[in-house]
Amino acid sequence: MKDDGDEATPVIQTAVARRIALGYTLAMEDANGSPVVVDESREFKFGDNIRLLLEPDTNGYLYIFQTQDGVQPQMLYPHAALDDGWNGVGAHTRETIPARSWYTFGPPAGTLRVYVIHSRKPLEGVPTGDELIAFCGGPRDECLWEPKPSEWERIKAAASTGAVEERNSLLAGGRMLLADEIFTRGLRLKKESPAPAVVRVNSSPSANALMTVITLVCK
Repeated sequence: MKDDGDEATPVIQTAVARRIALGYTLAMEDANGSPVVVDESREFKFGDNIRLLLEPDTNGYLYIFQTQDGVQPQMLYPHAALDDGWNGVGAHTRETIPARSWYTFGPPAGTLRVYVIHSRKPLEGVPTGDELIAFCGGPRDECLWEPKPSEWERIKAAASTGAVEERNSLLAGGRMLLADEIFTRGLRLKKESPAPAVVRVNSSPSANALMTVITLVCK
């Protein structure tokens, strides 16, 4: 029991950094035009349509790049024709990319690598928003920003940290996606919402970005 004259001892709290985590589910358009969950290990063919359902656990920014057989990368997201080029995301929301549309496999056949980067801060030197729209100039639909080799190496280096991965084998059977699982951009997920097919967690709590590489084969 302390005397009334005693001063309270201040409590010093240390903030604990939260590791970046990202869940993703790969969806493919079936013959009826509906999205179904597919595993990225399958072989795709020309004309197949896919989209990504991404679920970040922290506020930040999403970027998606692609390379075809290691050729010069292109930025798929943010895109000047989607959300005015902005790519900010909220924690525990589901981002359907592209929203209400699809990515389509086209020739040539080969191995496509999709780099999904979830970053706490905007990536240095990567145009978004008004800057991306200005880069594209006129028509935006076919405009894809391509980083120079030195820029691409810097982007990968900034996001290349170790990660732990967990896969949900229950989703590997072509499960139909329900209406409340898609097109929910900016809405917080309910606790009972279905889990993503794959969850990746950064091994370092101090890292500012997490990069996930999804390998897709088209023949």
